[in-house]
Amino acid sequence: MRKQQTKLKTGRKRFWLIILIYLLLGIAGILVGYQYFTFSNSYKPPAFEQNAVPGVPTPPENMAYSPVNAEGGFAFALAGNLYQQENGELCIYLTNPTDSGVWLMCEIESPHYGVVYKSGVIKQGEYVERLAPLMEFPNEASKIELRVYGFNPDDWQSKGTVYLNTTLQPW
Repeated sequence: MRKQQTKLKTGRKRFWLIILIYLLLGIAGILVGYQYFTFSNSYKPPAFEQNAVPGVPTPPENMAYSPVNAEGGFAFALAGNLYQQENGELCIYLTNPTDSGVWLMCEIESPHYGVVYKSGVIKQGEYVERLAPLMEFPNEASKIELRVYGFNPDDWQSKGTVYLNTTLQPW
């Protein structure tokens, strides 16, 4: 009788185990990458203003408080004369009327310092009297750009932005 040689197959099991491990690692990498790019690029709405007060303010006469009608169909009111306070805060009296149909947010930018004041989102029927500075800002008359953003309360879609150029007055 003739004897047949037998092959050892231990190398094949090891080979397929290594291939399986690499395949599972590749799938895990793809899933992690998909989650990173999907969730990191999703929109995160801004926070609501913590210092918002319900109602309509009664600022002093020298603040030149008046309404502004935006082309996007919404309205708001704020102080026309902006005064920086001793502690760096800004008196703004930004008011979102109850019938505006939008939520508001405000940013104030200096050409030399970037955004120096920023509010949170102000709901309809609320106002914010003062904004805290985001950085140390010199106590001097400064040209600024005030931006008021309008958001649709249902889906955060933009309803427009109003740009106002004015001068920030020192205290």
